[in-house]
Amino acid sequence: MRTEVIKANTIDEAVEGILDELKYTRGKENVIYFDGWDGLGASAVVQAVAQQLASNEKKWQWGLQFEQVIHIDCSKWESTRAVQREIAEQLKLPNQVMQMFGKQDEEDDFNGITDQQSRAGIAEVAIEIQRSIQGSRFLLVLHNGSNE
Repeated sequence: MRTEVIKANTIDEAVEGILDELKYTRGKENVIYFDGWDGLGASAVVQAVAQQLASNEKKWQWGLQFEQVIHIDCSKWESTRAVQREIAEQLKLPNQVMQMFGKQDEEDDFNGITDQQSRAGIAEVAIEIQRSIQGSRFLLVLHNGSNE
């Protein structure tokens, strides 16, 4: 596994460094972790990268042809299910899949699982997410805004 340190003094330089790293890792599964400047500025950089890649014009400019860019802000963590729901919404999964969330929420309420953080992902939804991205080039951008 390759470890690369992106040296940057500004948000723009950091964004450029991450986009360059994405070009280098083309066709590979990879994880890029950006901590910012002792934690400062990381969210701004991650948001800027996601915005750049969401723009078709910018994607092609950087030579990064992702079929789907999914950007999830986890800074206010709710649950694995909430992240799963956001991914499903951004992938525009069919209504029958989206309805699984409401049904599982009702079941959890009935069973006394009221703490949002205790609500786990839904296996059937995970299968549908996998099915929808299978064989495509995609980028999942998560930023958590914490030390976790």
